[in-house]
Amino acid sequence: MNKQLIILSLLLIASFTTAQGQQQQQQQPPPNCVQNASPQQGNCVCNPGYWGTNANHGGSCTQCTSNTWSAPGATNTGPSVTAVSACSACAPGYYVTVQGSSSTSPTCTPCGTNSSPAQPQAGSSVQKVSSCNSCMPGYYMTQTANTATGSEAAAQCSACDKSAGATPSAPPQAVGDLSQCDACQPGYFMTTAANVSSKAAAICSKCPSNSGSQQQTKVGDVSVCKCFDPFALPLGAGQQTCACKSSSETPMQAPGGAAGCSAPSFGQLISLSLAIISFIVLI
Repeated sequence: MNKQLIILSLLLIASFTTAQGQQQQQQQPPPNCVQNASPQQGNCVCNPGYWGTNANHGGSCTQCTSNTWSAPGATNTGPSVTAVSACSACAPGYYVTVQGSSSTSPTCTPCGTNSSPAQPQAGSSVQKVSSCNSCMPGYYMTQTANTATGSEAAAQCSACDKSAGATPSAPPQAVGDLSQCDACQPGYFMTTAANVSSKAAAICSKCPSNSGSQQQTKVGDVSVCKCFDPFALPLGAGQQTCACKSSSETPMQAPGGAAGCSAPSFGQLISLSLAIISFIVLI
């Protein structure tokens, strides 16, 4: 009977060890990216609004100037990328008033009234202020943009008051009230949903330090926030901060930074396995 238990235990331990090995392979730490860069498909690229020839360790990412904007990927990070080629659009909250070219960046003018185009505007064509037909994050629309010739005007937007981190769920936004602020910005989780009847905005709480989240449209808890360090303890009801299993380690403090927490070692798994076998032999 004891031999059968030992064999069964060994099979279970082998399966567990294999699963742990596969999990570690899938959970490799992201590359060590420079400041203002993030991992993308196993490499580092500059964040939106930045450009650089190398975003990995030893490189750098520079912010686009004159309110211009870049999209992350091959267009803003690479050996042949320049400030003009990368920063060829206008930043959120700005529209194009002078067209850009292969040698010059576009001229970007503020929308004002807390409005913005729904998407960053490419500098290849001139826009009118009425292209500012959406609202900046954290604002809701109180008046739509005016597209009438000769009377063009940007949308009018007001802050999502009393709801830090709340934002409308998707642009463009229709004219409405505070209940338009029905989502939580990235880096927050929702504790109370927006209420149309009382015209109340959603209530959001900030994710713990060294963690982040995608935009949230439903009520949740801190578990929707993910620690930047892939080997940190997962957040949840019993774990409100990003921490390593060992108190001597410090978790990753920025996306794409060097991982501070170490993965579980196979030595720890083997020690546990031997302890289980010894216990079974004795019973």
